[in-house]
Amino acid sequence: MGEETLSADTEYVLQEADVLRGTEVETVWELPKQYIGMNRERFVSAVQNYSDYPPLTELEQGFVNAEVVSFARARVVVRKSYQYIMPGDGFYLAVKDNEVVVYLEDKKTIYMNTGIMLETLPENVQKQIIQTMFVESEGDLYGFLESYSS
Repeated sequence: MGEETLSADTEYVLQEADVLRGTEVETVWELPKQYIGMNRERFVSAVQNYSDYPPLTELEQGFVNAEVVSFARARVVVRKSYQYIMPGDGFYLAVKDNEVVVYLEDKKTIYMNTGIMLETLPENVQKQIIQTMFVESEGDLYGFLESYSS
């Protein structure tokens, strides 16, 4: 018997996991056309490639990775993990690769890349950001960004 390949009638199960809250949603879809005819090895490789180079829309949603959970001609299961970014009680402006970056209150999770280069800011603002500048609210954050965006 030949190796199993995916077909148009293969059930595509997508598990979307929120790694921060430990929750998961499972939905069944039609198999995306680009996967039809793939064997296990090619399918795992395609999902790994997607995980390595996710679309920007996925990254904006907090995408972490994707993996094949199970593979059979009748049904495949893919798990996508997300770290959904939820703003808390304030933000921190810091510098990463000479760009102003906004972090959540944990000072580890990037909330936003601003596109604002540090050297374009007034010297006193540069010093505050180099020392990690606290911004109390989303309104204050957007006010700052509007003031210094080109």
